[in-house]
Amino acid sequence: MNYIGIDISKISTGLSIESNNKNYLFSYNTMKITSKWNKVLNEITNMKIRTYNYDNNIKDYSKSEINKLENFIQISNDIIADILSVINTNEDTIIYAEGYSYGKNPGPLLDLVGIGSTIRSKIMKIFQI
Repeated sequence: MNYIGIDISKISTGLSIESNNKNYLFSYNTMKITSKWNKVLNEITNMKIRTYNYDNNIKDYSKSEINKLENFIQISNDIIADILSVINTNEDTIIYAEGYSYGKNPGPLLDLVGIGSTIRSKIMKIFQI
């Protein structure tokens, strides 16, 4: 049996997998690999950390949206590749995914929906849900 847990975030998505009696942890974030948080993760876990160049300061709206979409696509591709690299696809898989949070600022929520939908659609395609 494979168990997959995913906490989707625009700037720091976490993935936890239990498969073949082994645990795997992944972080997909927009901090530099040398950031304090990534250093701590490296020191205390056996987590695979991937970082992305998400630029939240791009003033041109179109360029900003393209930058986000490129990051969302890359992150979702990496998540799917990491899942497939450690699970046994011949076994049943249970997936737990955090739902969306509804706050008062809709901008980040829309971005969260964008990355979440991209990841969920790829997971559904792989597992034929």
